[in-house]
Amino acid sequence: MWIPEWLYERLPHIYFAIGVACLWFLGHSVMGMTSAAALFTAALLISLRRRGARQGVSASTARRPLRR
Repeated sequence: MWIPEWLYERLPHIYFAIGVACLWFLGHSVMGMTSAAALFTAALLISLRRRGARQGVSASTARRPLRR
């Protein structure tokens, strides 16, 4: 699937903003809290994976303890 680069780079921010909107419009209901938590988690995971990929760190290597 191809999407424009400007949209791809802003997706974590969009997910976070939609999570805030869920809390704003749905309040502290179970549905609002669950949706917001899922969107916040998605934004965080995408940001961390992209940062790791840009630094050249794979997900499996990042979790291993350093050997001395």
